[in-house]
Amino acid sequence: PCMNTITALVRNCIAVLAVFRDRRTGFTTEEDSWKVKRIRNTPAVELAASDARGNVADDAVTISAIAEIRSGAEAEPVAAAIKAKYGWQVTLIKTIGVFRHLFRSTPESVAVVLTLED
Repeated sequence: PCMNTITALVRNCIAVLAVFRDRRTGFTTEEDSWKVKRIRNTPAVELAASDARGNVADDAVTISAIAEIRSGAEAEPVAAAIKAKYGWQVTLIKTIGVFRHLFRSTPESVAVVLTLED
């Protein structure tokens, strides 16, 4: 049931998630993002569909998961799955990111792997 719910969340909203067959999902983000800082402090997370501002609807399904930060070669499977799913859109996002970081160092991209709980 949990995997069906996560699949439904990904299909019904804009989400840059890679869904794996073994009760895991993942996304990439910058190493210095608030998400990574929070996960390093508390790896227990909840996943729910939200709007672009992070507002979760009252009737949104929430899924509990344990998050793990992966970097370097360990992050590659997640990045590859996202690239396979979104194609040219990933290139566009990375290009925009280059312009965002013109005047500061570019943080490393890391993967966050979420293992869905029962």
